[in-house]
Amino acid sequence: SKLQCWKCHFTSTTFIPFTMLSLPIPKMESGVVVDTYDCLDSFTKPEKLIGDNSWKCPRCGEQKASLKKLSITRLPKVLIIHLERFKYSSLGGGKFEKDNRIVQIDDSLEMAGYLSSGETEGLLQKYKLNSFVSHYGTLTSGHYKAASSDIVFDDERISRSGAGLLRNGAFVVFYERVA
Repeated sequence: SKLQCWKCHFTSTTFIPFTMLSLPIPKMESGVVVDTYDCLDSFTKPEKLIGDNSWKCPRCGEQKASLKKLSITRLPKVLIIHLERFKYSSLGGGKFEKDNRIVQIDDSLEMAGYLSSGETEGLLQKYKLNSFVSHYGTLTSGHYKAASSDIVFDDERISRSGAGLLRNGAFVVFYERVA
C-alpha cells in the first residue's frame, strides 16, 4: 500500500501480508459482465483520500489529500481470491446484503500488471483456474458448492457435470501458478 502526499509528494509504503486477496466487485454499465480482471482493476485502482479520509503526512505534518495505490509485491504458488459478495449497506436501517451479480471467472490470469513496478522480472505471473466455491441464497440462508475441473461437490453428492454453471455464483476462487 503506497500513500503519496499531494503537497510535498512524500511516499509512504506499507507491506501487508496476505493469504487471500479480497476483491471488490465493481459497478459496471448495465449489461456489461464483470470478470476477474475487472475485480483486480478495482482493487488496484488509485484512490483519492480527501476530507475525513485524508492522511497526515509525516514529512510536511499536514492533514492533506493524498493518493493511495495498492499493488502486489510477491505472488504465492496458489492465489486465493475472495470476491466481496457480502457488504454492509447503511440504507434501510443498516444491514448486510449479498451481491448476486454474475462475475465471469477467467480460466487463466496474467498477474504482471498488478505487481509493484520493478517486481515482475524473473517471476512467474501466470495462473490457471484450479477450483472455486460458490454460494447460493441469502446472507441468512444459503448453500455452498465447490467445483474443481469438471467435478462438483455438493454436500454428500459428487457429480461430473455442471462446474461451468457454478462459476456464476463464485465466492472464493483458487488459481495455481503455471510452472
